[in-house]
Amino acid sequence: MGYYLLISAIEPVATSAIKRKAVAPKHELLDQWKEFAKTNTDLKDLFDAYQQAESNNKYIGKRFVEFVMKYCPPNNWYELEHPEENSISYTSEISGDLHDWSWVTKKQWYEIYP
Repeated sequence: MGYYLLISAIEPVATSAIKRKAVAPKHELLDQWKEFAKTNTDLKDLFDAYQQAESNNKYIGKRFVEFVMKYCPPNNWYELEHPEENSISYTSEISGDLHDWSWVTKKQWYEIYP
């Protein structure tokens, strides 16, 4: 569930950061269809319906992937540190506690990181 919440939180940011035109593929025959639609009324209706359907597609999945690849690429994931990785040593240093508290931030067998 945590992953779904994370994705739901990132999607609006990704939608703002990555514009639809950046990821929306343009069909190779679109210009040809447009020319045909100018002369044929039946094709014009079909072409208008196609363009309407395409405009409704927000490409949220592609925008999300593009956002992650641009702003936090997978090759940087191993450089990320646990948010509290240094807090134990800092607290021990300030309090004068000599106990080994490294087990608190040590990766456990059940923890899965990207």
